[in-house]
Amino acid sequence: MEPQIITVTLNPAIDHTIYVEKRGQEEVVKKEQFDIGGKGINVSKTLKRLGIESLAMGFVGGKSGSQIEAGLDELEIPHDFVRIHEPTRVNVKRVEASGQVVEQNAPGPLVTKEELALFTKRLLSYCKPGILVVLSGSIPRGVESNVYAELIPMIKAKGAEVFLDTSKEALRLATLAGPRYMKPNEEEFLELTGLKEIPEKHKLRDTLNQFFENGVETIIISCGKKGAWFVTKDEMFQTDSIKVEALSTVGAGDAMTAGFVAKSMQQNTSLWDRARFAVAAATGAVVTSGTSPSDIETVLFYELQVNKK
Repeated sequence: MEPQIITVTLNPAIDHTIYVEKRGQEEVVKKEQFDIGGKGINVSKTLKRLGIESLAMGFVGGKSGSQIEAGLDELEIPHDFVRIHEPTRVNVKRVEASGQVVEQNAPGPLVTKEELALFTKRLLSYCKPGILVVLSGSIPRGVESNVYAELIPMIKAKGAEVFLDTSKEALRLATLAGPRYMKPNEEEFLELTGLKEIPEKHKLRDTLNQFFENGVETIIISCGKKGAWFVTKDEMFQTDSIKVEALSTVGAGDAMTAGFVAKSMQQNTSLWDRARFAVAAATGAVVTSGTSPSDIETVLFYELQVNKK
């Protein structure tokens, strides 16, 4: 059975998470772990735990790239990456005893125009009606920030749909191309709109209308401990966050994407159904160490605790 969901990670990584605590003037590493990562890969990992197949695509190179492919094989997640000359990056996530996370993200390898052209051709070969393509994460060196903006019309021309989760100039340009779904976090949304803070409900609606006019159907704004906004042309509400003891916030946004996408693939689900499952999946990621996704039982447990503000 062919996956209905394709996750695209142009700049994947090996995530090296270290858990530290201070002992006097010394900082001691209590535990460390290595996970295959990058935003799209994190979405695929979460979908797998939720019982949904996806095809992971993007670029990999060197021994670290081979580790990513081997890791996906171990998880039984189908993949079709374009091999590049430079090695895949390694990111370091430093988690303090307080739960504070400091991320050291490498810029990533250089991708050539020929490698990008090969990837584009391969991605489009999978696109057809009924397929949802999740475009997420940063852009590797050598690739222009308008890459998502150029991919979206080509994907849509094949009859497939797009879920967008990126940042900075790549986000600004891609929103003009009209992805069906977009999910900036609060910081990304404020940078995108030039606002200093998320406004009151009616003013927020006015701000979001520009994206609806470009063809966006649903906008999700994740705000960490302040919950999340879920908005369409017809509906608008904010959810609470669930109070839990956080082990790692890394990958929580990707889990939210996966939860929303997973529920969207089911027939006749409301925006509220999708929102609850998305917030529950993100909460499950927060209470799980590293960038490992939560199991379905945990997500279903938290789903019952999601409320509107």
